[in-house]
Amino acid sequence: MKILLVEPKSSTTYPPLGLMKIATYHKLKGDEVSYVIGKDAKSYSQFWDVIYLTTVFTYDLKQAVETINFYSKNLFNFKNLRVGGVAATLMPDFIEKRTGIKPHIGLLNQDDEFLKELANTDKRFFYLKECNPSIDNLPPDYSIFPEDTKYKKIIDNSYFLYATKGCPNKCDFCAVKQLEPESVDYIPIVPRIDYIKDNFGERPNITFLDNNIAASTSYTKIISEIKSTGFEVGATFEYKKSGKTFRKKRAVDFNQGVDARLMDENKMELISGICINPLRLAFDDIKYKDTYTSKVKLAISKGVLDISNYMLFNHRDTPKDLYQRMLINTKIKEEHPEIRIFSFPMRYSPVLKTDRRHVGKFWHRRQIRAFQLILNATHGIVSHKPNFFYRAFGLNLEKFLQLLSMPFRYIINRDLFEFGIPESFIDWELKYTLLSENEKAQLLEVLESGDVNMATNENCRLGTVLEHYKNDSSVVIPKERLPEERELFSKRISQLAV
Repeated sequence: MKILLVEPKSSTTYPPLGLMKIATYHKLKGDEVSYVIGKDAKSYSQFWDVIYLTTVFTYDLKQAVETINFYSKNLFNFKNLRVGGVAATLMPDFIEKRTGIKPHIGLLNQDDEFLKELANTDKRFFYLKECNPSIDNLPPDYSIFPEDTKYKKIIDNSYFLYATKGCPNKCDFCAVKQLEPESVDYIPIVPRIDYIKDNFGERPNITFLDNNIAASTSYTKIISEIKSTGFEVGATFEYKKSGKTFRKKRAVDFNQGVDARLMDENKMELISGICINPLRLAFDDIKYKDTYTSKVKLAISKGVLDISNYMLFNHRDTPKDLYQRMLINTKIKEEHPEIRIFSFPMRYSPVLKTDRRHVGKFWHRRQIRAFQLILNATHGIVSHKPNFFYRAFGLNLEKFLQLLSMPFRYIINRDLFEFGIPESFIDWELKYTLLSENEKAQLLEVLESGDVNMATNENCRLGTVLEHYKNDSSVVIPKERLPEERELFSKRISQLAV
């Protein structure tokens, strides 16, 4: 059979694991497998026994639908087109209405007759008897990608695995309850690592994509198995480059995070025995501040010194909540300078939305954009080194809220305006701080409306602040334009004086 694997163009940075497992399945059956990204004219014109097309984010669905329709125009292939993946599972009706294709919903976790036979005859796949003989439990095929793939660095460096499936938590902001509704407590690790190693070469790291590894009753067994594959604490990986031999530290990453609430002393002791780097702990709600803080300190006491966390914002939180959560990590860093701790703020978007325009009840669109501009400097990561944190996010909550109301060009060009044209920045800061709390709230409403040229006769203080937002942009200003910006500011001041 001729099999085509299609990945629509999307914003994902992770390889399509589902397609990689499908490739393994068909190659085991002796089929010919090809892989393309997006709308490939050469592939469109050919006949394929099966075309598998994956989907990832719901906000990339427009591109996915266009790609589905592109391949389905070839009537020879219409009935052979299979669509699945995350977005297809979450919004199957959206896809069917626009393409005529009824997507596969959920995982490829159904028992397969061919794999049943393989589990009894091929020792590489005896492990399928311990879980179930399904495509989802196969090791991924790393060879489908071209040499210049955008995934090259990440696939060359990691084994991609699941040791469990599902999550007992049913958080309203999370899609796992729909994507993996049935929990699987344990999927053997060693035989899949051996298969990848034998067929595609050894990898220095393991990336686990489990959604709640700490909830598994097989947690102890899983950690023990990880250690047995050469990923005990302090483990190194030897490789050659330019005729020389090098060593690098190995790393195990539970990439979706570990549930801090379930990490007791025994579990933390066990995880500290593997080369975990980093330990990711979610901190999505300020109400868990005591639990989160105690578990981070427990990890530190066990020798885990690389810690990361996910911070959901724009959900039911407020900007104040977010700042407090970030500040807690900074205070921990001040108490324990030997650790490396950083955060990934994650903007909440409803899982059934095809765009990322959602604004939480306690947030303004302007504040979200301002926060994202602050993060631009570190590619979305919050460093909790005190000097950096207080400079980037403010010495206190009041300063943080002030930053979220700042003109975009002052945020993105902070050093330029604070040190190169200080009179402009000082003028805005002085006039902003003179506003009452109601006026500051009104300022955000005006900025939200986009009408910064509104009549200001009723409130002169608000009007003078709004002068700084006219023709605002988030473009980086080259240093050579500093005189031009200074002249522009002088004109505004003179106009206000008149």
